Amino acid sequence: MNKIGAVITGDIIKSSNFDLRSRDLIREKLFEISNELLSPESPFSIDLPLPIDIFQGDSWQVLITQPEKSLRIGLFIRARLRALMGLQKVDTRFSIGIGEYLPLPQKVSLGDGSAFILSGRGLQSKNKLRSLKIYFNADSEANISPSFLTSLEYLLPLIDFIASKWTAKQAEAISGTLRGWNSSKIADNWISGKIKRQVASINLQSSGREVIENSISYYEKYLFE
Repeated sequence: MNKIGAVITGDIIKSSNFDLRSRDLIREKLFEISNELLSPESPFSIDLPLPIDIFQGDSWQVLITQPEKSLRIGLFIRARLRALMGLQKVDTRFSIGIGEYLPLPQKVSLGDGSAFILSGRGLQSKNKLRSLKIYFNADSEANISPSFLTSLEYLLPLIDFIASKWTAKQAEAISGTLRGWNSSKIADNWISGKIKRQVASINLQSSGREVIENSISYYEKYLFE
């Protein structure tokens, strides 16, 4: 049996509403996020064998060798994009597919296996909740319990409801939390320059950090249990 991994496929919401310059800037920021994920200081670098792949103008894809990290990484990409694009209010939806994957060539989008198929299928499906921007599919070979899958039907809409309302500042704050930073480190590494820790803490509180972190912890603990 091939290795079990997670593939996240995403696209930019209403990308056709942005002009060519804005779409080019979005791609530039996605490359910047990819560099952040692969940085030696990043807690995610060990789980990503290749950079984020950007294709078809407004779509992106990433492979994660530790599937438990898939929701955290997907939300990190979403939060960082919102933060880096500032007032333009760019958002992305994404679909997590968990299953087998074949050894990869130089680009993620050239990969194959059920993780890729299921990830792409999530974006293509007509979801009952049409406003939902987070999708999940898993191969039966991944042995994910039915009770966990049922719990995601409630958990993912809750996470998405919160994430959809993030301002750029809230997204900047929560992206720091998602990579394990405390409020002091978030304040010291703020996108526009160092700010007061209290300001970072206010944005963290209003970002729904506690719900997001508790939900991700549940996902990481019980995905394969």
